[in-house]
Order: sequence, then structure tokens, then C-alpha cells
Amino acid sequence: MIDFSNQTLDSIVEKLQYYLHSLEDVQGLLVTNRNVLINNGYWNTVNWDFQRLIEQTLEFYDSCSKEIQNIILEIQLEVQAHHVKRIQHLNETGHKLNLEFGRVWHQEYSGKQYGNQNFQLVEEMYGRGRDMSINIGSLFEVAEGLNDFVGRKNYGLQKTSFDLENVHPNISTLLQRMDDAVKREDYAGVLHSSASIFETLAKEIVGISSVQDQTLGGFFERYKRDSSLPNEVLDYILSVYKLRNSVPLAGHGHTAIPDISRETAIILIEITKAFISIEYKLKKQ
Repeated sequence: MIDFSNQTLDSIVEKLQYYLHSLEDVQGLLVTNRNVLINNGYWNTVNWDFQRLIEQTLEFYDSCSKEIQNIILEIQLEVQAHHVKRIQHLNETGHKLNLEFGRVWHQEYSGKQYGNQNFQLVEEMYGRGRDMSINIGSLFEVAEGLNDFVGRKNYGLQKTSFDLENVHPNISTLLQRMDDAVKREDYAGVLHSSASIFETLAKEIVGISSVQDQTLGGFFERYKRDSSLPNEVLDYILSVYKLRNSVPLAGHGHTAIPDISRETAIILIEITKAFISIEYKLKKQ
């Protein structure tokens, strides 16, 4: 149990980032183990209720990751009451998922093959999957801490005019593309442009030819070393890059409708411009 009564807003954001990293690790494990068991034929012998539970868990963890990413993005400007309610909803769903894991594993899954190497992968899916649901079920602590900051405008990033003169011409083009996208109500396009801006900015800051053909994820650790931005901001930039890769039409074609709101897109535009301005100013010092 974590006491958020004396925490800063930055500490709460860091906690949400921790949840994101944990979700990413667990999703990766669940998918990897499931694919191994599918390929060797063992998955067909696994209890059907457990198979269904894993599919539901992956869907929830994916939507949970996107929701937390959006909340982190939005509270960079202002914490609002709906952010607390959205975290509380994730907490409630996580608690229900934890109970469902217990019910399926202990009441529905008969004939467990303890000692079997393949079944050990199933056990690992149960243990890690359920542990993550318990973690999500403790998000009420984060909600309580965040509730104290409702109405707080953060990081000095409220809408204002930022100094974006003399930026790289490619960044200028992407900024225009981002502004055009929000006018067209293409909010996935805003996310795509923002992530491309951050990737271009990172390549400019690193300034070596070997990173020019890499994605941001491929050289992010080098960018962290060369950037003057604080780690919290850099982690946020990486989360935008990852979000682009999962949102329909932001980084790839998809038949699903993007779930980015106009409010989220506008906030992303303002934050992107602010981080560019800050990086350039710090670079000059």
C-alpha cells in the first residue's frame, strides 16, 4: 500500500508510468507463452475457460495501457475530475478480473498437469496475469492521490505561444501537418505527427548518421544520454511513440476506429510544441 497523501503530481505520473511498463511486460509474456503453446499443440489441451480468460485479459490490458497513456498525456496540462473517475473504473475492472482468475483457476480448471513443462508456461500465465490484475486493482490509491490535484495546471504547459523559430525544417513541416490534422478532425494523424516530431527531434539532438535510419525505440537510450530534458519528459515522449504504434491509423492501417478525442489531440499538440521549445532552449545553454 502506497501513501499518496504527501506525493507530488510528478510522483503520481511516475507511478502511472510504472503501471504502463508492467502491463507491457505482462502482455508480452502472455502472448509469448500462448504462441509457444499454440505452436507445439498444447494450447488445445488447456482448459477452455482459461483460454477465454487469457483472451479477455489481453484485451483489457491493451485498453488499460491506452487509457493510462491518454490520462498521462491529458494531465500534463490540467487534472480534471474525469481523470480520477477513469482510473477508478480501471481499478474496479482489475479487481473483477482478479476474482475471475481465482474462480477459473481453482473451480473450473481440472486436471492440472503439474510438473509438465508446457503446463509450467500455463501456470506462469496464471501467476503473472493475476498479479497484474491485483496491481490494477490497487489503482484506487493513485486515484485518491490524483484527486488532490484536480484543477491543477501542470508543468507551465497551458496554451501559450512557444518559441518555435529556427527549428529544423522537417519539424516545421510536421508541426504544420499536426495543426492541419486537428482541423480535419484527424486525431490519429495528430498522434502520428507528434510521434514523428519527437523522433526527428531526437535524431537532431543525437546528431550522428547511424541513428538516421532507426526508429526512436531503436536509439532511445542514446537520446536519453544526449537530451537535456528530464527523465519524466523523456518517458512521456517514449509513451507517445509507443501509443502511435498501437492506435489505429496513427502508425498503421486498421479497420477499427481510432479512439482519440479532440481534447486529447489538442493537449498533445500543446505538449509537443512545449517540449520542442524546451529542448531547443536547453540545447542553446
